[in-house]
Amino acid sequence: MQDDKFSLITEYNIYNNEEFKKMCYNLQSSHFTNLQILRVNNCYEKFWLDNFLSMLAYRSHKFEIINIEKCLLNFFFVLIEGMKMTKFSHS
Repeated sequence: MQDDKFSLITEYNIYNNEEFKKMCYNLQSSHFTNLQILRVNNCYEKFWLDNFLSMLAYRSHKFEIINIEKCLLNFFFVLIEGMKMTKFSHS
């Protein structure tokens, strides 16, 4: 079941805008609560990405690493200050 998968995963990679948007449409409150590592690459859906990252900032308190490369972001950097993470990178 996809619901169970997103509730239990500790690492998630985003490489495809269409798959990412499809996943966002089906988000449930239990999804990504255990997420520790997030990698995002070549995501140009800044509305979706900003909202997803904002949701994760409040939902998952286990973050260790967020790696964002070649993506468009609007306001996420404000939220990072309140998050306890081992590593954050953006290029």
